[in-house]
Amino acid sequence: MSLIRPEARERLSRWIEPLALAAAMLLALRLAWLGIARGAWVLVGLGLVLAAVLGVLIYLAILRASLARRLAAVGLVEVDERRITYLAPSLGGSLDLDDLRRVALSTGRGGTQSWVLYAPDQTPLVIPLGAEGADILPDTFAALPGLSLATLLRSVAAARPGMESIWEKQR
Repeated sequence: MSLIRPEARERLSRWIEPLALAAAMLLALRLAWLGIARGAWVLVGLGLVLAAVLGVLIYLAILRASLARRLAAVGLVEVDERRITYLAPSLGGSLDLDDLRRVALSTGRGGTQSWVLYAPDQTPLVIPLGAEGADILPDTFAALPGLSLATLLRSVAAARPGMESIWEKQR
């Protein structure tokens, strides 16, 4: 028997990575402080560099945790060697990241959101944000030129009903 409710455990599990990185950052800052106290400037420099790198990693981890969806949806998403595959009873499919021409976010009346991926000579691939494995898609989309995790987060958080184009490939 668990002392933590399943929904609370699920919510906490999304934030484990940022919390672990924050703990590591505290250790890096402690290292810098020890360097100052002992006059060891190499430790100060090492601690500050580690803290800066960990700060960037914390920022990215917070963005990923914020994009993780709690609502379950049908289907399974896999990304393997720049190929996105959505396995679902209907409307599943796959496409290469290099063939991607446009990424859009569709928000329904009930607040359900889906990524809509466009590639030439293919029907658009519609992937619900709550599908199993869909949490890897923001990291995959971040590899597209000119698209950042912050842009994706703003679009998902706004949740404006309708279709919003987030990224288009420059011709």
